[in-house]
Amino acid sequence: MSREEQTNRLLNAQFECHKQLISVPYPRRGEYCNRTWDNIMCWMETPVGTVAKQHCPSYVSGFDTTEFATRECLADGTWYVHPEHNGSWTNYSACKKETYLQSVPRGTVPPLVAHHLPYIRLLSNVGYGVSLGALILAVIIMLLCRRLRSKSNVLHVNLFLAFILRAGTCLLRETLLVQGLALPGDFQRLDNGELKFIEEGTHWECKLLFTVFHYSLGTSYMWIFAEGIYLHMLVYNTLWTERHGVKPYIVFGWASPLLFLCPWVVVRALCDNALCWNTHPTPEFYWIMKGPIVASIVINFVFFMDIVRILTIRASRRQDENRYRKLAKFTLVLIPLFGVMYIIFVAFPPDLPEETETPYLYAEMFINSFQGFLLALLFCFLNEEVHLELKKIWTRHKMRRRDSYLLTRSFVVSSTVHASSRRKGSALRQGYDTDSIGNHHATVIVKGDKPSSHLPGKPRDQHYEMKTVCNGKAQKGRRKVYSFSRRDQGSNGLSPLHSDRSQSDDSKHKPEAV
Repeated sequence: MSREEQTNRLLNAQFECHKQLISVPYPRRGEYCNRTWDNIMCWMETPVGTVAKQHCPSYVSGFDTTEFATRECLADGTWYVHPEHNGSWTNYSACKKETYLQSVPRGTVPPLVAHHLPYIRLLSNVGYGVSLGALILAVIIMLLCRRLRSKSNVLHVNLFLAFILRAGTCLLRETLLVQGLALPGDFQRLDNGELKFIEEGTHWECKLLFTVFHYSLGTSYMWIFAEGIYLHMLVYNTLWTERHGVKPYIVFGWASPLLFLCPWVVVRALCDNALCWNTHPTPEFYWIMKGPIVASIVINFVFFMDIVRILTIRASRRQDENRYRKLAKFTLVLIPLFGVMYIIFVAFPPDLPEETETPYLYAEMFINSFQGFLLALLFCFLNEEVHLELKKIWTRHKMRRRDSYLLTRSFVVSSTVHASSRRKGSALRQGYDTDSIGNHHATVIVKGDKPSSHLPGKPRDQHYEMKTVCNGKAQKGRRKVYSFSRRDQGSNGLSPLHSDRSQSDDSKHKPEAV
């Protein structure tokens, strides 16, 4: 709002005030302070010894209309006079909004906490960055391994995706926002260098960003709750999960945050549309989102204690010497999955002394930012099932490379045999090579005319043989061995007789399986 427009609004309000002062009759009885215009608002007669109260005016830029302005009427029938102003005074301190963007509001953060805030923010950025990278790698591994697509692993993948969304929005907020409160287009810089929030406009961009941020927080908590419900149902009602699968859990994990996020957006837009919705001046509105999250943490903690109780009873009935060690290991794995550590932060009161608040902020930020990395570590990187599947994939990859190499060598040597068969005389030609995994391959071509070595039971003048020898042993594989003689040399002089694994007896002098 420009200064000229603000002046016009005040003049209109003053005109309406004078009309009211003239038209409304005075009461006939009682002692009152007189009616007055204090240059901002109109005050009607007020009984002595009382305090008049009105909502802050909407025609003044920067005033919060949900707050109240007060004016005191003294016992002698006069308005309170402020000693510094030397005139009647109205208290408008509650009406003023915070219009300057400050990462740390002055006078509200203890000095010790303010000193550690940059380090806490650095810890948050590092933790979310590490979690984001680890979670993306874990999702890729889980999706590539088809045999890992069990019901529990499907839920784990969705949990990873929820924490990826949370880490991504947290890092995006730190990158885009100016001093953590608004986008660059939402403020203007004054002559004194301070940043002033622009009251005009909807500022939907920054409000959308914080809405997505709160949705990501809600999905991360709700997916932890979904994991707790799933394990609890496996213990008490396994048939329900077998019949319905994991689709109800997936719908619950992604859709349940909308049940409390949408009402919060409506309330903020209608009743508390201040800044970019990144502050919570009315705590009751914030509990629309915080209440369901706190409830899910408490219920999950109850599920965790109940499952540990059942596992302890079952372990006590077994004769295994390591039963309690396995129980302790399984319990430690369940702690981050159920979000048990969040119950500690819920139990802490909101107002803490600065000596306690500083380590509390460090612990909370460390757990919030590194929990995604911890989940990826426990349920993917240290998972024995994942290790076994990755070993199988690597073994199959090595075998494909080896077979491809041997097939290529066989075709090359076959071409060499075809060329050498047209030459006169006989010779022993031997190719020798080493593959990528250190095995030595020798390909020997023997012509029946004048072989360099006699093969027992093989006529010298009837066929040629090609053998590929690896480290002194004949290779087994689905390769064709070509044998040819002077009688059946056609256009190319080669005729395939059999594969390694075929059992053909068409030829009396068939070569050995290579």
